[in-house]
Amino acid sequence: MPKKIFGLDVVKKVANKTTKTQKDVKVIIDAIFETIVNELKNGNTVCIRDFFTIKPKQSKERTYKAINTKELYTVPSKTKVKVSISKVLEEKLNEK
Repeated sequence: MPKKIFGLDVVKKVANKTTKTQKDVKVIIDAIFETIVNELKNGNTVCIRDFFTIKPKQSKERTYKAINTKELYTVPSKTKVKVSISKVLEEKLNEK
């Protein structure tokens, strides 16, 4: 069974492969994620070549009826995220 890799594990692995300290790597990774989140909030699509594309998608406001009480409830619209991996990444994941 695959194990989970947490952020600190990623920071350590990147620091070991580069000449950067763990502190520097953490700052860089945090800046990358912050930039991605800000771009998605602004409605922009984020493409990282040969890796993935992340698109913000606005869901519509909708109403539903509760089964037991028959009351109508409104679910407000919200922004969701759609992630598409690149063909290159998919090939690398599936190579034997």
